[in-house]
Amino acid sequence: MMDDNNRWDKDFPEQWERVPLKSKFTFGKGLSIKKTDLTEQGENVISYGQIHAKWNSNVHCHNELLRHVPQTFCNGSDSSIAKRNGFIFADTSEDLDGVGNCAFIDSDKTIYAGYHTVLLTPIEDHDNKYLAYLFTTDTWRYQIRRHLTEVKVFSISQKTLKRTYIVLPPSDIQHAIASFLDRKCAAIDDSIAKHKAIIEKLEEYRKAEITRAVTKGLNPDAKMKDASFLWLQSIPEAWGIFKLSHILDFNHPYPLGDGDHGSIKANDYANTGIPFIRVQNLGYAEPINTNNMVYITPEQNETIKNSTLHPGDILFAKTGATIGKTAIVPPSIAIANTTSHVGKITVDLTCFYPKYIYYALSSEVGNHQLWEIAGKKATRPEVGLDEVKYLKLLIPFSLDEQKQIADYLDAILDKCDTAINQHTQIISKLEEYKKSLIYNAVTGKIDCREGA
Repeated sequence: MMDDNNRWDKDFPEQWERVPLKSKFTFGKGLSIKKTDLTEQGENVISYGQIHAKWNSNVHCHNELLRHVPQTFCNGSDSSIAKRNGFIFADTSEDLDGVGNCAFIDSDKTIYAGYHTVLLTPIEDHDNKYLAYLFTTDTWRYQIRRHLTEVKVFSISQKTLKRTYIVLPPSDIQHAIASFLDRKCAAIDDSIAKHKAIIEKLEEYRKAEITRAVTKGLNPDAKMKDASFLWLQSIPEAWGIFKLSHILDFNHPYPLGDGDHGSIKANDYANTGIPFIRVQNLGYAEPINTNNMVYITPEQNETIKNSTLHPGDILFAKTGATIGKTAIVPPSIAIANTTSHVGKITVDLTCFYPKYIYYALSSEVGNHQLWEIAGKKATRPEVGLDEVKYLKLLIPFSLDEQKQIADYLDAILDKCDTAINQHTQIISKLEEYKKSLIYNAVTGKIDCREGA
């Protein structure tokens, strides 16, 4: 149950009215279709997936929201057609933040509500963009969320939506609020887009610099030798092409392995103890993310001691869309363990510098080969340990040069990550400001009329 301090519909201007949502809309359901029924052409449809898409603002029915379904699925389903100024709500959400997500129909196109949706059709012909903004607020969504139970998937039924109330200002005020928010939110969104574009360029530069450093080195005048390796025609003269199986520490009982295969369950996780590193702790050539770290007890670790990790061990995601994520166990983590979805490499320290190998594996050279292996699987993408040992990396013969390149990349990536974090924080502040602005506007706490 949510905090009743979030009640919002008792504090609004005197001339505004509080009415049941069901007094303004009729309720219906979407087409009886599945995700697999969608096609490249056909009738327009908006389903659960598009409503929960990150770029859906709830406020405009952009073309990006539209998918298509064959006409045969729509025959006799006129009741599932969304009308202008109506809404299509997602009837389920995997997280609480998504509860209340919807699409506002501000188009005259024929658009059907799709799978896992509730369709709201306006009873009267009225511009409901004010409501589109109201529905984005946590304070309105509180009415839905307070009736939900904490389960893996939240269900939002017609009955639940019919229990909600809306607060309506006079029509001229509604239009003034919507126009004000259109202008202000467009400017905020434009600023957010610019910061996201900068982040994207920084991330591209980050990837390119890793690949450049581990294929060409730091000396632009270094002598090169012919080599046909992937897309490369030459490599530095003092470098070699090594199979992963040739750089392992064979004094270690398990230099190439993966983690626990199911003996540790989610309800076994502890709040303290030995870090249990999962795929979500890995990034793309990023330090291990400790924000969502879980732990196991020393006794549990003893039962899976073959997959124990130590500083300098290199980690990589083995399965699914996360293939390409990597990490290296830092000195601050003296001992850890991991899951079967994470592979680990322990290299021969007499000839190879672990941080360099980590960067080489994280480069386009390593990523390309991992996906080349994974893409051959008939079911989901996966990298087997017997396959990954044939993966090849470009490595300087000199241990000192390996360290110099790793140190250089540490410094460059630190600057990139600092800049990315700064822009990310600015985006977060802009999003919070936008959220606050919408709330204050749709609840009458600021005067949105021109010249006010």
